[in-house]
Parts: sequence; structure tokens; C-alpha cells
Amino acid sequence: MIAGLMAAFAMAAAPAPDPRDAEVTRTVQRFFDAMAKEDRAAIAEVVLPGSVFTAVRAKAEGGTSTGRLTVEDFARTQEPAACDELKTRR
Repeated sequence: MIAGLMAAFAMAAAPAPDPRDAEVTRTVQRFFDAMAKEDRAAIAEVVLPGSVFTAVRAKAEGGTSTGRLTVEDFARTQEPAACDELKTRR
């Protein structure tokens, strides 16, 4: 009985899903789809001008490296290999 009450309480206390989550997911998917198609205009549609991407990567010898790139530079230098690498990390 206690387990049943605890389960009922947990379900009642769970917050309702935020409808904005689905919109965020769609926007992120549009970004990845634009990258895959190398569509610079579509990339520009889903990011703010002047946005800065920060990449943190693990180094083979340990530790991490950090790189920064504006969205404009990213769109200008985007390569298919970068898209393939990101797809495999999903």
C-alpha cells in the first residue's frame, strides 16, 4: 500500500511537459538538417546573428581543448565532414 501511495504521489507531483520543449527540439533539428545540407541560409534562419559557438573536445593525451567560432564564420567554413562527425556523435 505504501508503494502504491508513493507511486501515486510521484505521478501527481510530476510537472506537466512544457510545450516549449517540442519547439526547441524542432529548432535544433532544423539546425542539424541545415548543416547536413550545407544550407547556409537555413542555418542563419535558426540562430541569432553574432552567436558564438563554443566547442569543448577531449584531447587524446587527456584534458580538453576549447574553440570558439561565430555563427557567421561557422556557416562560411562549414564542411560536410564536420556534419558527418556531428551526426555520429548524436
